[in-house]
Amino acid sequence: MRLEPAVVDELGHHEGGLWGNGPDEGVHHGLSRVQGLLGHEGVVTAVLGGGRLLGDRQVLVPWGDRPSPTLTAEAQKPWPGQLPDPPPATVFGQRTPVVVLGEGGAELEVSDRGVLSGHPVWFSPTGARKDATRVQAWAGPWPVQERWWDASAARSLNRFQLVDGNGGAWLLMLEGRDWVAEGRYD
Repeated sequence: MRLEPAVVDELGHHEGGLWGNGPDEGVHHGLSRVQGLLGHEGVVTAVLGGGRLLGDRQVLVPWGDRPSPTLTAEAQKPWPGQLPDPPPATVFGQRTPVVVLGEGGAELEVSDRGVLSGHPVWFSPTGARKDATRVQAWAGPWPVQERWWDASAARSLNRFQLVDGNGGAWLLMLEGRDWVAEGRYD
């Protein structure tokens, strides 16, 4: 089961409780009961961890547990190549293939020196060329190098921000020749 908020409201719009501002007792009771049925790891909340990629920073902690001091310390460390604030509101948990094309439908690449082979002109969030719209604006590439000293675990990619023809803003990655959406600015 996955609970997602449909609407959020600022805390300042609500009165504080007489005995503190902890989670609503009804919510806590309900989630604790579901946790009792599904097991300790059956109900989790997301906390911010350390890492360069947005997916790496999402850590799930069982309901009622506090994040470990190690996890909190990792989140506070500097991570070269980490995206500066504000992050996208939507972060994709799985790799979401997209299409980014240059003039005339040419596939784009980034050279070893960090130079893009052309300007992004077409973008499709579905991964199908037929759904592509014109790119309104873009920025990048910003290189991310991970574990360059370990050939078996090394990772090299480039990040881009892009605004599509419908006004949607995206955070994209180009890893090798594969374009992937890391998140969407809602």
